[in-house]
Amino acid sequence: MNDIVTIPTGKLMTDQLLQRKQMVIDVLHTGKTTVLKTEIREKLAKMYKTTPDVIFVFGFRTHFGGGKTTGFGMIYDSLDYAKKNEPKQRLARHSLHSQPDLSEAPFEKAVAVAAPLPLLPLLPLLPLLDPGV
Repeated sequence: MNDIVTIPTGKLMTDQLLQRKQMVIDVLHTGKTTVLKTEIREKLAKMYKTTPDVIFVFGFRTHFGGGKTTGFGMIYDSLDYAKKNEPKQRLARHSLHSQPDLSEAPFEKAVAVAAPLPLLPLLPLLPLLDPGV
């Protein structure tokens, strides 16, 4: 079996406004499992003589029967343009954007601070605040 991974690119388009090249990527991996995106980025970096940190690949689907996977890739001119134009979730996959803390700890801390407030003067106003009544 042929264990070599080849990455031909098709439909290459240069986008001058967004300072990037975008392309359809066909990964041929006969006799191998699906190729990691980091490997694809490294091979594309060698092909286009750039660094892997400005290459973003996504949307890969393996064809029925295996051996071929098709996806989409973008190569930016610089990392600044990538940070400016890429969606935040793709930047987060490359550790270029930090997600806000969505755990319950900040909420619990706010409740603990507000808990000692006396609620007795507010009891007559509670029926007015309830929208279901």
